[in-house]
Amino acid sequence: MAKSKIIKILSLVAVVLVGLLVTVYASKNLAPESSSALFGGKLESGYEFAGYAIAYNGNRITTCGVTFINSSTVVTAAHCVPTEAELYVGIGTFKPARKDNIKVNSYVVNTGWTGKPENDIAILNLSSNVDLSTYATVSSAKEDCNYEIVGYGQNESSVSGDFSTKLRKSIQVCIENIIGNIAYMKGSDGGICYGDSGSPVFEKSTNRLVGIVSSIVASSTDKSSYCAVNNIGALVLPNNYSSFILASQFNTASQPGTKAICGNSCTTQTDCSDGLTCLNNKCSLGGPTVSCVSQTQSFCSPALGVSCPTGANCIGSVCVASADVAETQVADVFEGINPVIIAVLLAVVIFAIIVLLLIPSKKPQY
Repeated sequence: MAKSKIIKILSLVAVVLVGLLVTVYASKNLAPESSSALFGGKLESGYEFAGYAIAYNGNRITTCGVTFINSSTVVTAAHCVPTEAELYVGIGTFKPARKDNIKVNSYVVNTGWTGKPENDIAILNLSSNVDLSTYATVSSAKEDCNYEIVGYGQNESSVSGDFSTKLRKSIQVCIENIIGNIAYMKGSDGGICYGDSGSPVFEKSTNRLVGIVSSIVASSTDKSSYCAVNNIGALVLPNNYSSFILASQFNTASQPGTKAICGNSCTTQTDCSDGLTCLNNKCSLGGPTVSCVSQTQSFCSPALGVSCPTGANCIGSVCVASADVAETQVADVFEGINPVIIAVLLAVVIFAIIVLLLIPSKKPQY
């Protein structure tokens, strides 16, 4: 077989492998009951307004990250506030004992939170003040890499249940996608893991809070694979909850959840954001035929209420038209494919192409 023909075949195989690798990577789902901590990164002594929360619930102890927005108020993730738990907040070096931390006097969980990243935000009001030189301010996020997350959770050397090994660390992250009230981040020098949901994401070297960690975005149902360098996390955008944060500091009552965005569920018109109409229990753009569904080949997420048009299925977070198999079947297939094996095969094919290109062609005999 002529060398040029072999190269063409190998090139086609390489393209197929690249496409498969991208598809497997994209077919990720929000990991249920995931929280976050830090792999890689560096030990952190800055960001004095980043702290931790401890929930004592019977024999169960859980920890999360918090951010001080004033001397007596911190913001964290809603799922960091277990019902009937004793809550304490700390700052600086992690200290597991109640006596070394500050008791939470009251808290307000956003009533729009239903167990998913959407509206996963809560305010904790402390029983005594913490005097710092500065506090975090809520700011808007953009798709950029100029961000850092600060956390106290598990890392590569942590021993499960040994809270004395919990470290305060930071990693650089990129916010890669923003959809409604949720953003998706990816670590550039580390990754997130269990033990630090609610951790703050700051604009690098500033007090500007742009995100609160809600969950890990996983590519497998195997929980042992969730913690990894360069994994992906879902963030709540606190700038979209300014009125909730302000009202909750006075703990007057449980505040209503942030108004629903395009494609999210609703009961009455007042549940929807300005410019949207509540039709068939879903906020739409305002007409029976104009719904807030995604377009083909665009982002979709059943968890976030972003559906696909008729004739398309949400596969790997993308609306795919005329799918031959159901989304769940495709997800099962993708979860059974090891992306490392695909990457190795791709490397072998590329190496073979390079070798063939370096081998001099035989000159035709006349």
